[in-house]
Amino acid sequence: MSDVIMESNVRLMIKNITKTDLIHYHYNECSESVKFLIENNLDSNPSWRDYLNHLDLINQAFENLTAPNTTSLNIILEESATTEQHSF
Repeated sequence: MSDVIMESNVRLMIKNITKTDLIHYHYNECSESVKFLIENNLDSNPSWRDYLNHLDLINQAFENLTAPNTTSLNIILEESATTEQHSF
């Protein structure tokens, strides 16, 4: 049994973790094998931790945003509708 676990761990270690993998991990959208690999190697890869912290900061910034005023949106939509009718 331990040979099977060891073999699967060796196969996991071969995979290179990308920024896309880290984004998927951050949003809990990665596979169990990638999650296992990241969590077991996070301490030895400070750049991964930095990137995940950066994603946390971005999420916090978006939490504080408010929706634009409806009047502002209508003005923008009206302006874009009039400028879409290009003449050649």
